[in-house]
Amino acid sequence: MHTPGPWKVIEREILEDKSVYPRRIDGGVMNMHVCFLETPAVAHAYTYSDGWKGKGFSEFQQGNARLIAAAPDLYAALLAMFNEATARHAANMTEWTDAEYAARAALAKVEV
Repeated sequence: MHTPGPWKVIEREILEDKSVYPRRIDGGVMNMHVCFLETPAVAHAYTYSDGWKGKGFSEFQQGNARLIAAAPDLYAALLAMFNEATARHAANMTEWTDAEYAARAALAKVEV
C-alpha cells in the first residue's frame, strides 16, 4: 500500500512568521506528506545562509524528487501493461519474456 497519486514536489515555503516549511513530496487527494526532501533545520539554513541563499538543489536531488513524484504513475502504467501481457499470454499460451518477469518482480515489491 502507498499514498495514491498524483504526487507532486512542493518547494520550500517561508511562512508569514518567517518559519520555514521544507521542500517535500505531497500526494493523494488530501495532499499527505510522502517524504521531506530536506529537514526543517536544513531548509532554514539553506534559505538564510550566506553561502547557499536557497539557490537550488543539485541535478541529482531534483531528478530524485521527480522520480519519486512519478512513482504512482509509473506503477499504474506498469501494472496496466503487465495485466495486458497476462491476458495475451493466457489467450495465446506464449512464454513470458525477461522484461515481463522483471515487471512482475517490481510489482511484487510494491504489493507486499
